[in-house]
Amino acid sequence: MTSFGGLNINLVLLARGTATLLSALGIFGGIRAITSPSAFATTFGFPQSTSAVTSADSNPFIIVAGGRQIAGGLGLLACAYFKCDRALGLLMMTGVVAGGIDGWVLLNYLDPIKSNDGEDLKRERERVESQKASGYAHWVFNSVYAALGAWVAMRPEV
Repeated sequence: MTSFGGLNINLVLLARGTATLLSALGIFGGIRAITSPSAFATTFGFPQSTSAVTSADSNPFIIVAGGRQIAGGLGLLACAYFKCDRALGLLMMTGVVAGGIDGWVLLNYLDPIKSNDGEDLKRERERVESQKASGYAHWVFNSVYAALGAWVAMRPEV
């Protein structure tokens, strides 16, 4: 049990709960990537009219990525369920690579769609800025997630 400002928090339970939530997101995201690659591409942040979305249904790499998301989610879920805390912490620490790359893609590959209409271009720039903020949020959350995973992995066995 750890105390933050008088609030007692069990960091192991917090890590297991966080991993379980991210497991569910990974599994459902992976299923979506396999069953509807273009919808998956739009949930990642790419607009409908970009080649990332229009070619998604014929892009086997999105389906491969979906399978990997499912596998990663099941691994985290199994470690949390069976209380394999050291393995859970290691998976949390190594899993930040995916989130870090997601954030990098959101920051570097979402350009405004070209438009002659000034109002559309303004809305498009606002959308891109929002997605870029999401990229930074990925990095901030990843740092917290990695630290929590490191704490779980490195703590003495109880």
